[in-house]
Amino acid sequence: MSDEFNERLRCVPTERLRLSCRIGIALSTLLNYVDMQLRALLTRKPVRFTLYFLLGYWALGSDPLGLSTASDKAISGELARFGAYLAPVPPAPVTVVAIDHASIEGLHNEGKGWLTADDWPLTYVDHGRILRDLALSSDKPAAVFYDIFFEKPRAISGDMARLGRLLTQLRNKPGTAPLILSGGGSFMPMSDEAYQALGRPLLAVTAWEGYGDFYPLHAALRKGSDIGDAANAPMAATSLYQALCARRGENCDWIKQPGQPNMAVQWELVSRPGCGSSDAERAWVRVASDLFNMLGRAIGFADAPLPAPESCLPFHQVRLSDLYSDEPASLRPPHLKPGEPFVVLVGVVMPSMKDYLSSPLYGLIEAVYLHAAAVENLHRHGAGYIHERDITPVALALLMLLVAATMHVRHYSNSTINRLLESEVLVVVFTRWVLWWLLLCMVVVALYCGFYMVWRIAPEGWLTLIALAPLLREIVLTTESKYDHQ
Repeated sequence: MSDEFNERLRCVPTERLRLSCRIGIALSTLLNYVDMQLRALLTRKPVRFTLYFLLGYWALGSDPLGLSTASDKAISGELARFGAYLAPVPPAPVTVVAIDHASIEGLHNEGKGWLTADDWPLTYVDHGRILRDLALSSDKPAAVFYDIFFEKPRAISGDMARLGRLLTQLRNKPGTAPLILSGGGSFMPMSDEAYQALGRPLLAVTAWEGYGDFYPLHAALRKGSDIGDAANAPMAATSLYQALCARRGENCDWIKQPGQPNMAVQWELVSRPGCGSSDAERAWVRVASDLFNMLGRAIGFADAPLPAPESCLPFHQVRLSDLYSDEPASLRPPHLKPGEPFVVLVGVVMPSMKDYLSSPLYGLIEAVYLHAAAVENLHRHGAGYIHERDITPVALALLMLLVAATMHVRHYSNSTINRLLESEVLVVVFTRWVLWWLLLCMVVVALYCGFYMVWRIAPEGWLTLIALAPLLREIVLTTESKYDHQ
C-alpha cells in the first residue's frame, strides 16, 4: 500500500495538495477499518438485540414530534368511549348549576328582575344573592363550590367587602352549607387584597400545571402570607368529596394524606334511554359502530364521531334561571331521597368565556364539569379511583420480550413459517396484516381491562408500545433476514 500511496503523491504538484491527499487517504482507510469492525460486530446477535432495544427505547422515551403522546391520547380516548357505552353508570349525588346568558337576561328582565347586571360579569351583589340562596336552600346541600374566580377587586362590580361580610355571616350561621370559592392556583393566585375583602373564605385549587391530563387531589395554591399550607391545598373535587363523607358520617381521612396519586378522570354516560344503555346488545352495536368509524378515520374515509350530549352526564344539571322560575327546579338530584347528601357546583357556561377543555366522550366541555366528573369518580370508587402509575420498567421489559420473541421466531421457525412471513403474495400479505392487527387489538383490549378494571391504574405510554410493535417487528425481521443470508 505504501508504493501505491507514494505513487499517488508523485502526481501532486504542490506540498499543500500532498498534505490534503495524505489526510484524505488516511481518513478513507480509517473509515474502511471502522466499517469492517462494525459489520463484524453486527454479526453478533446480542449486539443487534441491544440496537433494536435502544431504537424502541428512543421511540418510547423521546416522543418524536409529539407522536407518541398524541397516539396514546387518541387511542385512550377511543377506549374510554367504548367503556362508557358498555358500562353506563347511575347518576351521582352531584348538581351543576349553569350561569348562562339566557339566565342572566331572564333574571335581569330589562331592569325588572332582581339581577342588577344584564351581562357578564355580575356584580358582587348578584354573586351574594346567588351564594346566599344556595347556602340556605331548603334542599340542604352538603357543600357548594362556586367556580367563579375573584382574582382581585373589580371597581365596576361594586364593593367586594360587602360580599365578604355576607360570606362571613353565612359561615357563622348554623345549618348553612359550606361555601367553597375558586382559589386559582400557584401561577394564578387570588390576590391577598381580594382574599381579605372576602373574609378569608374556604378556597379550592382550580388552576394547576405539570400534571398532564391527570387531576391531582392536592396541588399548590399560592395565597397571602398568613393563609394555610400553600403546598398541599385541596382541589375542588377533593373538598366536595370530603363534605359528602362528613354528611354521611364516613371516614375519608385517606384523601387528606399527602402524596395521593393523581386521578385519571373517567367521563361516563348516565344509564338512561338516549344515553348509556344497560341493554348489552345496544351497547355492543354502538361500540361496533364506533370501532368501524375509528378504522375509517385511520385510513381517511370517516369523520370524527359526534360527541355525546351534555344531558348524558351522570349528574343533575339546572340553569340558574330554573331555580327562580314560577315552578323552581330542585337543587337535589331527582334520584335521591330527602335527606340524602349531595353537593352543588356553580359555573359559567358561556362560549365567550372560552373556559373549555377537551373530553373523549363529550368533545369540548366547560371546565366546571371536569370537577363534577372528578367528584363522581370519587363517589363511585372512593380510594379505588383510577390513578396515574409509572410503568416504565414494565414497558421496557415488554419491549425486550417483544424484540427477543421476534428474533426467536425469525431464527428458529421452520422454512414454511419463514416463507409465510416473507411472502409478497397479495392474499398472504393481506391475511398476515389482518391477523397481526387482530392480535394487537386483542392485546390492547386485554391490557385495558387489566389496567383500568383490575389494577385501577392509568399507565402512560403502553399504547405507544403496542403501536410501535408492528414497525419494530418489520425492522427486526428485515434486518435478521439479511444476516441470515450472509
